[in-house]
Amino acid sequence: MSRGKTGGTMNKEAAFRKYRDLTAGLVFALFAIVYLWGSSFIPKSTIMRLGAEFMPRIYGTVMLLLALIQVATSLLVLRIGSLGTADEGSMDTRNVLLTLLLILAYIGSMELVGFIIASILYFFFQAILLAPSYARKRYAVYLITAVVLAFFAFYIFRSVLYLALPRGALFG
Repeated sequence: MSRGKTGGTMNKEAAFRKYRDLTAGLVFALFAIVYLWGSSFIPKSTIMRLGAEFMPRIYGTVMLLLALIQVATSLLVLRIGSLGTADEGSMDTRNVLLTLLLILAYIGSMELVGFIIASILYFFFQAILLAPSYARKRYAVYLITAVVLAFFAFYIFRSVLYLALPRGALFG
């Protein structure tokens, strides 16, 4: 016997869609907690007030805060009903997963190509990913913005926070 569109398979898919945002928020919250725990193993600097552990703790805290907002929003949506269409939800999930992959690539490439080049590449591809699908892609604007942001971040880290940044194995 075949199952119709109202059969067991479709009910599982509907349940998955219903709880997808909640699950994503919980997974990212767990990831943020593990990330924060891992950052506690970074040795504190005895020379400077802010050491290498400072930024990972900031990133982990922001990630955890955003994940908790995602969980709270998802619970609210589940309580009052759906706010968007399935197409919007699948696009959001795709963008979140691609953003996670970009972040992992950014972290992994920093030791090889250095902070500035890794940051330029990350900002550029993140801008492409986050640009609305209906808008024309403006690659030159994305590139200029990525370069400016990367050098601004480099300046802040080096001149204001006095933090050493990776130069990269290719340049260092």
